[in-house]
Amino acid sequence: MSSVALILAGGASRRMGVDKLRLPAARGGDSTVLAAVCRVCQAVADEVWVLTAPRANPAADGPRNEALGGDLPPGVKRHADAAWYRGPLAALGAAWNDCVGSGAQTMVFVVAGDLVGLQAAVLNRCQAALAAGEDGMDAALVRRDGVLQPLCGCYRARAGQAWQAAVEAGERRLMQAVDRLQVVPVDAAEATWPDWWTRPIHTPDDYAAWLDYQQRQGG
Repeated sequence: MSSVALILAGGASRRMGVDKLRLPAARGGDSTVLAAVCRVCQAVADEVWVLTAPRANPAADGPRNEALGGDLPPGVKRHADAAWYRGPLAALGAAWNDCVGSGAQTMVFVVAGDLVGLQAAVLNRCQAALAAGEDGMDAALVRRDGVLQPLCGCYRARAGQAWQAAVEAGERRLMQAVDRLQVVPVDAAEATWPDWWTRPIHTPDDYAAWLDYQQRQGG
């Protein structure tokens, strides 16, 4: 069974104030947040795509998320959205056919690019939960603090139909489409994973907390 990972990396990082995906993943290090997430996805998927905003920056003082090609590890592919900051639902709907293809049995990992502490064990657990579930299940998603995380889990290829239908209907919220899927929850607390394995960074305080944690863990 083939597998593809799609990493969402097209946001504006407004709460961070700078492009958070280009921040160092470790204090004093050269590798970026995005590169760290890419490497985790490469460990579990046959093919890895990063979904970004368009290549051209429309204004000097405009979007911070410019071309990310130089930040990607070897072998990682890039899919640029056609428009700026339409959200993850639109990005997935636009990229799904190009990146996933027509393989009905393909497992698709969908991951937020700011999950800097993500571990392969999380994605492997999601894939195993989906494979072990009934054929009618569409996804296995991490549940964190009682809330499903649509950008941290594994989907069957057919879930792309839900994204595309939602986009065509004019919807913008990813969870609105996820609510129509049959989902196996993978509870982070029950798995006893460290908090940072499934915790994104949104703000400067989040990033500082991650660097402190990462330093305590020994890099």
